[in-house]
Amino acid sequence: MLNELYDLSLSLEKAGILPTEWHPDLKELPKVSKAKPCFKVCLAQDGAITEIESIEDSAQIENLRKWQSGGNGYSFPCFNVRPLYKAYVGNGAKDIEKKAFDDWLKGVKKAQVLSDAAASILECYTNSSNTLWGDKHNERVATCLDSIPSKLNEILGGPPDEYRAMAALIERCRKTTADKFFQQLAVLLEDRIRKNPSACDKYAGFLLHCGTNPPNNDIQLILELSDGLSAFPLPAANPKIHRWLNQQLLTHKSDGLSDGAASSKHADAFGFTSEDWKSKLAEVNVPILGGVKLRAMNPESPCQTRYRRVDATSFVVGKEVRKRVKGALEWLTDDERQGKTWGNVSFARDDKEILLVYPSELPKAPIAAVVMFGGAPTNAATQSARFVDYAADVTKALRTISRPLKEVEMRVLPCAKWTRREHKFHVTGSIRLND
Repeated sequence: MLNELYDLSLSLEKAGILPTEWHPDLKELPKVSKAKPCFKVCLAQDGAITEIESIEDSAQIENLRKWQSGGNGYSFPCFNVRPLYKAYVGNGAKDIEKKAFDDWLKGVKKAQVLSDAAASILECYTNSSNTLWGDKHNERVATCLDSIPSKLNEILGGPPDEYRAMAALIERCRKTTADKFFQQLAVLLEDRIRKNPSACDKYAGFLLHCGTNPPNNDIQLILELSDGLSAFPLPAANPKIHRWLNQQLLTHKSDGLSDGAASSKHADAFGFTSEDWKSKLAEVNVPILGGVKLRAMNPESPCQTRYRRVDATSFVVGKEVRKRVKGALEWLTDDERQGKTWGNVSFARDDKEILLVYPSELPKAPIAAVVMFGGAPTNAATQSARFVDYAADVTKALRTISRPLKEVEMRVLPCAKWTRREHKFHVTGSIRLND
């Protein structure tokens, strides 16, 4: 995949398209789902939680990022937690968990049923002393509220006025503790359920965990200022602030090579400097597939021994090329280019699969090239269309390029993830269009 993405980066460069370079530790937020809910948590000047809001649409958190420092699960200003309490079962009421959760899980809308369900949920909670935030979890939350923002504050220094909401958020987080954070969340969640039973399906799963299996840290929290919209030019959870944060992190890394990577005068496989060649290649969050590694380097894979070299030594790729291929894949699979440069073809097989298609010479506006190869779900309108019909539309769009059309290749890159084996593969190819 590295060769194909490097070629794409050259095509992007020729077209004057510069993909955004994101710091490798500044991760995209995952999509919101029922299994992985998301909440905005607002902090007052003293660090106390004043408001909690359920976020149900992924569009509300689009372009927001979290700085992941010290490993997965340790991040800021967004991080993941688990439910607060294990639902109480006792006093001979063996079905109390089922009774408490059945109605809102089914989405029943009758007011009285919802009210009864909310009362049952709160009964499970008020009788419960089974906190799910043990010492280890509290320690991780404390790191996300204090250590990580403190480290970030040292990197950012004094921000310009437009971005000072981030500095204020860091200051407020450091004024609270994991214990206070837990207790204030519990009070607000109970209040939400008590005052608005119709919303108990949104908040009960955060307050209480129902079931015999231990809970995962699947609840995403986005920290915000309680007065972010009134006292600051921009709220902390704003894409513009997060882009500024990205620039500060990139500058800091390039100034001090903070990841410990050494500079090198030797060339990599593409002729660029081999700086950072020993580091792991980045992982890109691709639609449908999830996290895709730009190159897997598992020394236990038999193919790694083909040339008697394993890991990074088998194909040296430096910092510049890593940046280019990562940016190219992110550009190619951006949500706004679905149906143009990529399409979901999972309907053609049981496994997750997308199709990537782009011309070697990029026009000013992306064209719907992927539909030529079945990169869109078939329906009554598309079933009767033929490859040549789609190709004619694409060819017409490509005539805006000054280069002779017969020299333009359509590059095709299927990429799949087998759900049974969690294995990713890709096959590349290209075709030429007649002028």
